[in-house]
Amino acid sequence: MVSKCTKPFRVSSLPLYLPLSSGVQGSGCMHRALIVRQPWVDLILSGQKTWEMRSRKTNVVGSVGIIEQGTGLIVGRAVITGGAYRPTQEELLSNHARHCVDDIALLEKWCFAWTLEQAERFEKPIAYDHPRGAVTWVKI
Repeated sequence: MVSKCTKPFRVSSLPLYLPLSSGVQGSGCMHRALIVRQPWVDLILSGQKTWEMRSRKTNVVGSVGIIEQGTGLIVGRAVITGGAYRPTQEELLSNHARHCVDDIALLEKWCFAWTLEQAERFEKPIAYDHPRGAVTWVKI
């Protein structure tokens, strides 16, 4: 299936279309990429971590790139299906397998679960131009 994306994906000043899996809900054109630190990147892209814990809600839903912080590379993609859920302390304890955070005290600050599905690692990471000051999102 050919992507229905009509806007080219821009990396390193070259317009490219990013291949997306067919039949994936929310697998439209990616216009943003989320910056994530290690080891969380590997856990997300392996499908083990399905809650990305953040300090703020997000209204972004759909397909997003996953950037490994500090590398200048988009290393994969995932579908965000929700970003306004604030789990209770009991839910955080019983859902360790979803967020993978061992120190629950950290989740006092990073208290919103951004739900991720259908994560996949790219065979070849894609270089991008990192805008000055970008901390959470990069428009691509």
